[in-house]
Amino acid sequence: MPGQRIAMMNPARAALDAACTEAQFSEWLRQLCAVRHLFAYHAHDSRHSAAGYPDWTIVLRDGGLVFAELKRERGELSRDQLLWGAALSGVEEATGGRVRYRVWHPSDAPEIERLLS
Repeated sequence: MPGQRIAMMNPARAALDAACTEAQFSEWLRQLCAVRHLFAYHAHDSRHSAAGYPDWTIVLRDGGLVFAELKRERGELSRDQLLWGAALSGVEEATGGRVRYRVWHPSDAPEIERLLS
């Protein structure tokens, strides 16, 4: 499951992160949001969503908003995901960081847990 980005210090953790599927990672995030009582949305079937739209939309306790694209440890963004990311990064800048766009990998778990605390 998701862990720390410490591949050189902990090869076992890096192997575990590399083995984590996007579905497992998404389920971990769903559980984290539920435990922390955060409003979070994930489209069950993205085939009926706009191409490239981020996997998760999460409302933070401070009223901020996070759009998160989840990827396997070595996963790459599609062209459409890059376009959405660029548009949402512009919104992040315009809102002073109240609206955030993130691409998360399993090894980003500590950062995710901090942001969603």
